[in-house]
Amino acid sequence: MPRECPECGISLKRGKCPECGWKEGQSYTATRCWFDGVSLDTSRGGFCSAGNGWPVGLRCPFVCPLCRHPLDWRGACMGCHGVSFPSDAWTFPGARHDTHGDDGKPLGDGQHWVQTAEAGRPAMTREESRGKAKELVRFLAMIARQ
Repeated sequence: MPRECPECGISLKRGKCPECGWKEGQSYTATRCWFDGVSLDTSRGGFCSAGNGWPVGLRCPFVCPLCRHPLDWRGACMGCHGVSFPSDAWTFPGARHDTHGDDGKPLGDGQHWVQTAEAGRPAMTREESRGKAKELVRFLAMIARQ
């Protein structure tokens, strides 16, 4: 199966694109949407205007406003969890992006990450967090007794 250039879509010849010169194994920053073929807005982290979102397969371009670690498409930060202290107030510091709604239907064409919730959502309430912590302590105590 012939490989294609990620930029031009032309079949590679001996691992090189005859059109733009891209070589297999060379790093690549997407400048065109692989679903729609339109130019991506690099100032917005690769936003596709035709799909009204970021193409699936593109790494989330956003970083945590608190610790600068990369966010995932849910808006979660695995570095600081959205807070420095206390840990029972974890939040999703970034906006949530989805390709499909909670009902399973695609948002737009289903091939782009579309923003579905604002940044700063609590991961759980303090009461939920405390309840989960108590469950964890009980579970660990049960394991320790075995």
